[in-house]
Amino acid sequence: MARLSCFDPVLDFLFRFRPVQQFIVLYKKNALVAWRNRRATALRIIAPFLFLLLALLIDRALQANDSNNTDFQNVPNPTASPIGGIPKCTEDIFIGNRACIEVLYQPSPNPMIDAIMSNVKKNNPVAITVQGFPNRTAIQTYLYDNPDTVISAVHFEFTGSTLEGFILQTNTTTKYFKGTFQNPNTFVQLPLQSAVHREIARYQIANSGVSNATGLAAALNLETSLKEFAHPTIATVSVLGQVLGPFVFAACMFSFVIQISTVVAEKELGLKQALRTMGMSDTAYWSSWGLWEVTLAFVVANSICIYGLILQFDLFLHNNYGLLFFLFFLFQLAMSSLALLLAAFIRRTQVAVYLGFTIFIVGWIMQTVVLFGVPYTPDYYKTAGSAVTIIFSLLPWDLLAKGFQDLGAATVGTNPGLDWTDRSRYCQNIANPDDQPPYNPRQEYRSYECVMSLNTIYGIFIALWLGYFVLAVYFDNIVPNEFGVSKPFYYFLDPGYWFASWGRKHNSLKAVERSLQQQAGGGRGFGSARLPPPIPPGQLDEDVKAEEDKIQALLQHRTGAGSGAMALQSVGTGGARPNAVEVYGLTKLYKGSSGCCGSTLKCCSCCDCCSCEKTDDFWAIKGSWFSIEQGQLFCLLVKLTYAAGQRAGSYSGGMKRRLSVAIALLGDPRIVYLDEPTTGMETVALGAGGGDEPTTGMDPISRRYVWDIIQEAKPGRAIVLTTHSMEEADILGDRIAIMARGKLRCIGTSLRLKQRFGSGYTLAVSVTAAASGQSAYPVSQYGADGEPSTPAVIERRVAGVKRFFAERLGLAAPVEESKAYMVYRVDRDREPQLNGFLKELEAHRDTLGITDVQLSLTSLEEVFLNIARAAEVEAAASSGNTEVTHVLDDGSRLKIPVGAELVGHPTTGAAYRVRWGTDEAGRLIIMDCTELPPGSPEAAGLQAAAAAGGQVMGVPAGGVPPTGPGAYVPPMPVAPPVAPSPALAAGHFPGHPAVPMSGEHGIGGAVGGNGLSPGGAPSPGGTPAMYPGYNPSPVDSRN
Repeated sequence: MARLSCFDPVLDFLFRFRPVQQFIVLYKKNALVAWRNRRATALRIIAPFLFLLLALLIDRALQANDSNNTDFQNVPNPTASPIGGIPKCTEDIFIGNRACIEVLYQPSPNPMIDAIMSNVKKNNPVAITVQGFPNRTAIQTYLYDNPDTVISAVHFEFTGSTLEGFILQTNTTTKYFKGTFQNPNTFVQLPLQSAVHREIARYQIANSGVSNATGLAAALNLETSLKEFAHPTIATVSVLGQVLGPFVFAACMFSFVIQISTVVAEKELGLKQALRTMGMSDTAYWSSWGLWEVTLAFVVANSICIYGLILQFDLFLHNNYGLLFFLFFLFQLAMSSLALLLAAFIRRTQVAVYLGFTIFIVGWIMQTVVLFGVPYTPDYYKTAGSAVTIIFSLLPWDLLAKGFQDLGAATVGTNPGLDWTDRSRYCQNIANPDDQPPYNPRQEYRSYECVMSLNTIYGIFIALWLGYFVLAVYFDNIVPNEFGVSKPFYYFLDPGYWFASWGRKHNSLKAVERSLQQQAGGGRGFGSARLPPPIPPGQLDEDVKAEEDKIQALLQHRTGAGSGAMALQSVGTGGARPNAVEVYGLTKLYKGSSGCCGSTLKCCSCCDCCSCEKTDDFWAIKGSWFSIEQGQLFCLLVKLTYAAGQRAGSYSGGMKRRLSVAIALLGDPRIVYLDEPTTGMETVALGAGGGDEPTTGMDPISRRYVWDIIQEAKPGRAIVLTTHSMEEADILGDRIAIMARGKLRCIGTSLRLKQRFGSGYTLAVSVTAAASGQSAYPVSQYGADGEPSTPAVIERRVAGVKRFFAERLGLAAPVEESKAYMVYRVDRDREPQLNGFLKELEAHRDTLGITDVQLSLTSLEEVFLNIARAAEVEAAASSGNTEVTHVLDDGSRLKIPVGAELVGHPTTGAAYRVRWGTDEAGRLIIMDCTELPPGSPEAAGLQAAAAAGGQVMGVPAGGVPPTGPGAYVPPMPVAPPVAPSPALAAGHFPGHPAVPMSGEHGIGGAVGGNGLSPGGAPSPGGTPAMYPGYNPSPVDSRN
């Protein structure tokens, strides 16, 4: 340990540079992913052995098949092969068992020729058939009329009556069928020639006139043999060299497909973007991938060489190990860079796999073309001005096939192979044999028809490796990512991309201040043309007005195209995602972060993509290995220490959220973005109070614990948290901003928002049986003392409390009510009366039977609903869609003004209380529409207004009109109700007739009936399917 301690200062110096730390972590990440995918990694290493073994089997089969072929052998002393008799015609491969004739001859009749051919037939070892014809034309006619029935013919030539010789006619086609090879020369031509010569000689001796001529002729025995010339190995093409190239290419394609799939999967799952958001530099990312592939290529290249030596391939035994290693090593590096380049254009892993196998098929076909000499031979090298050669050389697999061809040819026969020093000089393109320098083929190998040496192939591989790698980095930046964001094509020309100091210099707040001053002075300023239209002042409170100019200038001001520029960029095309933005340079650049592809965003967002087992890696990504004690992390993850050794993918939804929040806080960031840290994971049904509405998020214990973590992390940093839970916003938010319909409606503290946008106070009262004593009110009016707690008595107590609230505070009915529990909403207009009313309520508490009184400000949920309702009413008014059709419980339909809480039925005169809410998209929907009792004050007021022919004041509970102060809602609906169908009256709901809605693009045309537009006339177009209980928003927020 003492020896290692001397390196500590060096390590401390190196790890001051954040890209160095990130590179080590990302390299470790690649190794960890490879270890997790052990089967795929092992396949990358073992696949070459399997393919080489298959190539060995093919080579041994070819050798066994060519074992009798002397073209593949050195023949210094050839042996003679005896010539046998004429075979039967049925032994011919093409004839088989059909009727046939062995020999035709002409001329016939001719005593001498007939005698010779008769002896040929008689003296042949096997029985054959011969047939004579008068002339050659007759034989040709017979052969034409009877194809594949004769294996030979003999044409005798005469000069006068003297026999001059003969001509043999046979089929010279080499026949090969089902492994049987038939040479026409040795099969029939040589045996027939030997037999005819023998019988001519015997005929001449027998007719010579010498004594015992007949005996001498019979004793003549002519034995003939065939012997080839002595020769070295004639075949110069290496079959093994042709086979190994495609097989090694197929083995390396496993690495190619795995790599491109892994890179694309990181983009598809959002891991790459998550790491970038956490501060990962592109330099560390790309260099980690490059070095990791160098490591794997080194291992696989050595494995291929070792496998070839184990299997005793001549190509591996007689060629230099370095030549083989660099051929495989550089080929894999070129393929890895090509994989990174193609991954820049792919967003789905499945597409990457399909592309990998497509490249394999194309590469296999192109390698076959290379084996036929295109384009790496003198005949094709200069084709089309070398364009074909250039195109082929841009694809690494073609160069691999060429390299294998040369190495294989160098080991054929007695060729000694290639040494490292021969990698260039063996290849010479000299067409004229007289100009070719002599050499000893037993000591060295040369090719005088070679146009590209191994040394050139190595150089091209290196150029492809580096070139494809640079192009991969470039296109990864300019091609829109999964969020539709990209850099300009000239981004590398910006000095801020290369030098962080330049980016900091041009990313100061002074430039923003100057822009604000120009706008305040009447000038448009830099980039002011990009500002959106201002929001009407009536829709914003004073806090929003004060913050609007600063925020928009900060986001939209652009000082340059560098990585430190603050920018607002539209994401996507058309209107797909017009409100998405990407913010650059919000926090400081850490020391040592300068250089190529420096970090553009130092803050971290809460994500679900936790891909590392140990949080030390996230510390390194943040550049915080030595700046913060790691013990702080375990304080945040105290409830996860039992699962610290488990993979994050096996965590539950709540555990992942807690881990994500902790990772977001690593590195002591000044700005933290948390996107719904406790919501959006799982649905938990809450049954408290008999409610059946689901809430989305963690269980209550985990949610509360995450809230504690966020509360403890507040000091010294700004936390931007988005949520759908108003309870979470109320507890965690120091300042709360509410957006509705894509606009910022308000901003401020929770108390300020409740005071400005709430509906006043909420007063809850619980009622039970009264205690004994005297009442200040008559017993007949409010109740009697000492009555038992029966349902009838409690009901009378509730009625007495209602009358008390109506007379003393002017509240006609509670907004919520159960058997013995009532909730009243007290608006601001009645706030001066509230103090005296509470004192009087306390004085009559026992008499009224009140056991509990709770007073509170309106909840933040009510604030949000009021703001959302006002936004929906505004949107409905601007589009002309101010009404929504609601399906009542009896199946009839009623048009309700958007935002109105009290409406009347135009036919029955019944009054309805409408409760509004929002769906998951924030759209205003009708949650409930309850009919009020006929004698209620609200019902009486609506009936009086309708009888007078005036408009109904649309004042919701709480005193805030739906469209702003002094506004009126439209009069009571004029559309008549629709009577329920017999099926609905019977309690069945097979499918309610489609109901036209004012906000759905002016739709109409119901199925099974006439749809009505807001004016009562039929409207064109189709209508959405409606059913009882489905109450869509009057205005779709997507439009």
